[in-house]
Amino acid sequence: MTSIDSQPPASRRRYGRRIGILLLLPIAVAVALFPLSGRWQKFRRERWESAERARLLSSLLNDAPPAGTVALEEDNTKARSLASSSDCALFNHPLTEGAGARRRLLALAKFDPRTDTIDDRPSTRQHSILFSHERRTATGPARLVIVEGIVNWETSSPGQTHLLPLATTFATDTTGPTPLKPTSESEGPMIDGQLAADATWAIRIFAGEADPKDASHFWIDYETSAGAKGTIDGWLRQTSNAVAIKDDVELRLR
Repeated sequence: MTSIDSQPPASRRRYGRRIGILLLLPIAVAVALFPLSGRWQKFRRERWESAERARLLSSLLNDAPPAGTVALEEDNTKARSLASSSDCALFNHPLTEGAGARRRLLALAKFDPRTDTIDDRPSTRQHSILFSHERRTATGPARLVIVEGIVNWETSSPGQTHLLPLATTFATDTTGPTPLKPTSESEGPMIDGQLAADATWAIRIFAGEADPKDASHFWIDYETSAGAKGTIDGWLRQTSNAVAIKDDVELRLR
């Protein structure tokens, strides 16, 4: 067996080249795979973001809080503090939201393209979500129905608060860049609640429930500190012509 030193110069050069290639090969492989690693990370991130969007959208389409879950209470202390204020910006004051309401609010805010005309932020950040579920008519496409509760205190009726239910329908696209597209907006009947002296709240709204027997129907129960109880019934209505389908939500007191 001969050593490398005893081999001809040409053989020693070939041997050196082989050693050099073996030493450089891992570096070359790492350089070649470096761009792919970035693409792989991007691919994984996009898949995670897509799955997260699908999860949040599904939570809105299939939201079903337990019966009796309080969606919001209007704080009497906050309402009374407005009595001596003439600042209209304070009339829409913070609400005490119950379990699940904030989660629904934040989930919708990720998709809702609407903006508030006052501060250019998503309108749903300003109110509490009372109902969030997919509804459908017998012949039309399914729509996500969102009902927000907007509480106002007015100087024209001292000692009284008003809750306005506002329903918005959305067409859904789970695969597109814009999962939700608003198709209609409807106001419901005003609910009045007296600011009872011995109560810590004026109006209490329970999370809405989807009717299991009627795919177009839902209801939202409420009560006031003065002892009044009631229900807001809602129906998804759709009319169609050769051009488009028109959505609407009918809200009325039972």
